Amino acid sequence: MSILTGKEKRDLRARGQRLEPCASIGRAGLSPGAVENIDQFLARNGLIKVRLPASKSDETGHQAESLAKLTNSQVIGQVGRSLLLYRHGVDPSENSV
Repeated sequence: MSILTGKEKRDLRARGQRLEPCASIGRAGLSPGAVENIDQFLARNGLIKVRLPASKSDETGHQAESLAKLTNSQVIGQVGRSLLLYRHGVDPSENSV
């Protein structure tokens, strides 16, 4: 997985602001079905927004990193319960926002 520069992350966060969450993680956590669904969205779009369940901030960060590892993606940004994931190889500018 390639390391993104600060400018690339900034550009991706700017694009991600306009996105609606395409998936939500429930109270049950990262179920295999949820991870597979998010993996498919990443393969199709490259940049997605995911909504995490309400929990303590340190748990939210841990969930974000776990999800990125399971889906072979990178955490681009996290604000509250919203998480931006990016997978290299799909150009997010090709997809309509």
